[in-house]
This record gives sequence, structure tokens and C-alpha cells, in this order.
Amino acid sequence: MTALAALTRAEARQIYRSPASVIFAVGLPLLAIIVMAVIPATRVPVEAFGGLSVIVAFTAPIVMFSVTVTGVMSMPQTLGMHRESGFLRRLRTTPVPPSSVLGASVAVHAVLGLTVATAIVLITVVAGGRPPEQPFLLAFVVVLMNAVFLAIGAVLCALIPNVKVLAGVGNVVVVVMWFTAGLWIPRAAFPDWAQTLTDLTPGGASAELLHTAIAGGDGSWQDVVVCLVWIALSVGIAVRVFRWE
Repeated sequence: MTALAALTRAEARQIYRSPASVIFAVGLPLLAIIVMAVIPATRVPVEAFGGLSVIVAFTAPIVMFSVTVTGVMSMPQTLGMHRESGFLRRLRTTPVPPSSVLGASVAVHAVLGLTVATAIVLITVVAGGRPPEQPFLLAFVVVLMNAVFLAIGAVLCALIPNVKVLAGVGNVVVVVMWFTAGLWIPRAAFPDWAQTLTDLTPGGASAELLHTAIAGGDGSWQDVVVCLVWIALSVGIAVRVFRWE
């Protein structure tokens, strides 16, 4: 336990010393929601957004932005650099198993994702957005989102040994997740066939649940099942194919 705690502290220091991780996973989403918070027009209901204000309509996509960057880009690249540098191989000569590094990295990134997501929701409420419709569902969904995107990040790290290639593929994956979550075009504006198709993706399913928890919506147990299936498949593949060297 002492070794695991030391590894967790080391992983945390490495993440927070990385400008890219801090800027993209923390700085940009917080800046975006703060900018919206200080503009009065963003708090006015808009018919095109289903009667929601701009800040409420975009809270879920901004949370999605932060969680996906943390789980699909930051965490896999951290593990990939550990593997590429030979750190995991050298760790095998010590009593601490390499899996402890995986656990420490996942834990640190999960805490980071949960913290930023909570801050985004609180800023929305303080700025005049209405409180979450279902706060307990919101807490569950944020945890579920972190789990599904960390699992996807783990499978990317398992399948792609080269860190530069991993970064490129991670960028593509998060862009797809952002689109399915309605980051650029709110999901309320999607045609019916696009909503049905994106509901089967982790981005669309978790965004629908998140939107339901924040503003009320059509999220259901089907979306929970979709996320759980993605978690199970990703973890199963990652455990089978991950290489420590």
C-alpha cells in the first residue's frame, strides 16, 4: 500500500507538470464555461436548444470534453510513455508489480475527471443556470463517464505501442466522441436517425444521460447498458492484449 501511494503521488505530479494535460483537460473546459457564465445572453432560453439556455445546453458537452481528454488522451499517453521508456520493464525487477502503475494512473485521472466535471456543473449553477434536475443521477453518470472513457483509453494504449501514433488515434477518437455528444451541434438539433445511431456510442449514450441529469431529457437504462457494454468490451480487450514492454 505504501508503494501504491508513492506511485499515485508520482503519477499525480507527472500529470500536473504536463502543460498539455492541464490546458486541455482542465483549462479549456473551465475557461469555456466561465466565459459563458459572464455573458448574460447565454442564460436566456433558446427555442433551438429545446427551451434551454445556451450555458445549460452546453454544460453536458463541456463536461464530456474534459472527461474524454482525460480518459482517452492523457491517461493512455502517460502509460504509453512509461512503457516506451522501459519504466514498466524495470519495475518488474522490484517487489512492486507493473499493474500498480496502471492502478495509480487510472485513479489519478479518474479523480481529475471527477473534479473538473463537478466544477463545471457548479459554475453553471452559480452563474444562474438551473440546478441539476437529478443530482444523484448526475453523480452516477459522471462516475460512469469516467469509467467508460478510461476503459477506452486503456484499450487504445493496449493496442497501439507507439506513443506518437497513440496520440494521433486518441485525437481522432475524442473528436468523434465530441461530435456524438453534441459539442458543436446540440443533440436536440440532430435528426432522428442521427440520434438513434449516436445513442449506441459511448459519447452519445453518456451525453444523453448527462443531459437528463442536468436539464431533464430522454436518457434511459438503455444508455446505461450501452456504457456498461463499452466498458466490458474495452476492459476485456485491454486485459487480453496489453503488453508491459
